[in-house]
Amino acid sequence: MLRASVKCLKRTIYPLEEFHNYQNRHQKFNMDGNVKAQIQKYLVESGNYEKISNALTEKLLQEGWVDKVKNLTMEEINKNDKAGYTDVLSKVEPMAMSMVTFETKASVMQQIKGFLDDIIETE
Repeated sequence: MLRASVKCLKRTIYPLEEFHNYQNRHQKFNMDGNVKAQIQKYLVESGNYEKISNALTEKLLQEGWVDKVKNLTMEEINKNDKAGYTDVLSKVEPMAMSMVTFETKASVMQQIKGFLDDIIETE
């Protein structure tokens, strides 16, 4: 359950759509394709996605976020022991996302931008 919450967090914190401002610039990516998918593919293939993921996991552990989400999850399961995975996730995920600090989100975004600066040409 906790791993699923962390994965959902990573998916949500990983908002590559915020790089839409780059779409108006000349890029090394094929603009006919899905830019987000191409960026994600680059990050995975280059090993940078793993670096971002590991740094995020470490930061969340240090901040106690993982324990807090685990507790929220257990509380939700105890409230309704017949709730399925998707029911619990739909209730816990929004709360978990709101508990991520601005600093953590900004740190991840800075890492992504740093990696993308290496591959995006600006005019």
